[in-house]
Amino acid sequence: MQLRPACSLAVILALAAPIAARGQAPAGSQRPALLPAWVGDHPRFGWSGAWLFPVGDPYEIGSPGPKGSPAYRINRCIGEPEDGGGRHTGADLSCGYGGDVVRAAGNGLVVRAEAHGWNGGYGRHIVIAHRLVDGGLVYSVYAHLADQSLRVKKGQLVAAGQPIGRVGRSGRATSEHLHFEVRLAEGRDEPWQDAEVLDPITFVSEQDRADTTLDRATWWHMLARAARQSRDEFPDETEGVRQMLIGEGVIEATDTTSAAQCLSWGDLAQDMRRLKKVGLMVARPPFSPAEHRALCEREFAVPRPTQALDPLAGRKGAPLVGQACIVLADLAGSWESAKKAKPGPTEPAHQPPPATRGVQAGREVDASPH
Repeated sequence: MQLRPACSLAVILALAAPIAARGQAPAGSQRPALLPAWVGDHPRFGWSGAWLFPVGDPYEIGSPGPKGSPAYRINRCIGEPEDGGGRHTGADLSCGYGGDVVRAAGNGLVVRAEAHGWNGGYGRHIVIAHRLVDGGLVYSVYAHLADQSLRVKKGQLVAAGQPIGRVGRSGRATSEHLHFEVRLAEGRDEPWQDAEVLDPITFVSEQDRADTTLDRATWWHMLARAARQSRDEFPDETEGVRQMLIGEGVIEATDTTSAAQCLSWGDLAQDMRRLKKVGLMVARPPFSPAEHRALCEREFAVPRPTQALDPLAGRKGAPLVGQACIVLADLAGSWESAKKAKPGPTEPAHQPPPATRGVQAGREVDASPH
């Protein structure tokens, strides 16, 4: 099955490349290193990486999504007045009907997955915790999901772009739409409902993209947050990150190349050999083995680039950020053939609903303070 290239690169970028380290954290997010209090020391709860929108186009609100899914528009965003007082705490994203797949907006850990009940007006909803590169913690919230559509459970690690549910109208909602929130936690004991509300559209829009040339500084930050290690905080300066990688055995101490210089394919391959020994703490991409191999064949002419590092080292030019992320993702889990009886959770081709289904997007969407 062919993937839409722009979407697949976006998913891989968010999944395997936590590169938002240099100046990409939202204003006011400089908080102490933390995890949700109940999680403890989760060995693979890695950094959130770049983000994407949970419905429609992964990069741009108002554009059609992958595999024929419709464009979504913002019916309401944060701060708008509510009936009965209060302010709206998220973005209501609608295409006019329900049923489309909702994706995780970033790598994270599911801390709430409510498949039944009113739940204070949120209805069926999912909350995911994400570690920021500055050591802080944000929650993403996906509310009013369709009945019997949740695909994840509490305690599960998810990758950006992974299907987690479907758009619905459960809870206090008058039409099918996704209520999407991003909340910044003050501390590890703060409930997600009490965390500071951020503008989710602005937050996602400010994250990095896959189609830029990869320089060494960016690559070092990617490696530092992908490699298996025990740190909750990283040096602010690129040289500090480089020294940390040297100490972990990921790059060589003799490498004195400027951080601003473009990375070569030879250097990338050499670093990947060392990273194989260290290990990763990023989630596996939300692709089936066949989809992953097809993506690698399209980008590198080989199904498993980390098993063909010599040919990879001989490529001309400089790698793009998205290409480097695909190589990192190749180490994130087993890509052997999946069991035929139980294929992985992939986003199905869009099926237009009946003409009578749902309420049109131009009508009232949500009467709740959520």
